[in-house]
Amino acid sequence: MKQGKSRVRTLHGNAHYFGLGLGLAVASSLGLIVLFALAIQFFSLDAGVITPVNQFIKILSILLGVVALRKAAISLTKLGAQIGFAYMALGILAYCAASLRLLPALAILGDLALGLGAGTLSGLLVSSFKKAET
Repeated sequence: MKQGKSRVRTLHGNAHYFGLGLGLAVASSLGLIVLFALAIQFFSLDAGVITPVNQFIKILSILLGVVALRKAAISLTKLGAQIGFAYMALGILAYCAASLRLLPALAILGDLALGLGAGTLSGLLVSSFKKAET
């Protein structure tokens, strides 16, 4: 009986951490996008710089979402992968809804893979720092 209760508590805690990490990733992404838009406006940046900076913002946002959870007593590698995947899925849905068109399947898969990889690597990185601190 006790084992079932602790499992429910763990699942609830993981969902809380997932929501917190995803929310922080999205919020940091929105802030960074606004700053980048201002930089484009003020410094007349070339259009060729937009795509690489956009990808960097995505990866950095996922990393920030995972770093914020560094004190959590859970597997950050798995949680990072989940946050990265969900972050990219939300971004794809938002883009498709805003543009009223569907992205090519290869672009969707590429973005989801980028999110999964960035989240997994962020979790591994943060976990290694967490172990070094103890």
